Amino acid sequence: MGKRLERRTYVLHFAAGTYLDGAEIRIRSTPISVLDELEKLNFTDSIPLLLEYLEDWNLEDPDGEPLKQTEEALREHLEMPVLKEIIVAWLKAGLGITAPLDPPSDSGQPSPDTASMELSMPMEPLSPNPPS
Repeated sequence: MGKRLERRTYVLHFAAGTYLDGAEIRIRSTPISVLDELEKLNFTDSIPLLLEYLEDWNLEDPDGEPLKQTEEALREHLEMPVLKEIIVAWLKAGLGITAPLDPPSDSGQPSPDTASMELSMPMEPLSPNPPS
């Protein structure tokens, strides 16, 4: 008997302070072929795929009504940056990107270990090569 692959659900996370902060969007696990296709589409062309894999969300329209999970409702109520944020979060979830990347460099300042190594390195000229 083989190992059955379980259907999983991704819960999309959005950074604090962004427009979608507090949104709960659940997407069914997405095969590699669909992720490949999604990366090639522009954002508006990706709406049908999004709706195919969308399980649930807590988004509301401007009147406070639950936002219907239809292409017409998304085109009528979502702004392009919001759709883009959802699609990018979906791609990250499907690719397994779950944590922020490492912080950027600190403008080239040496780390404490490197600085102490530089101080301990001899600075006198090397002796000439012995004749062979």
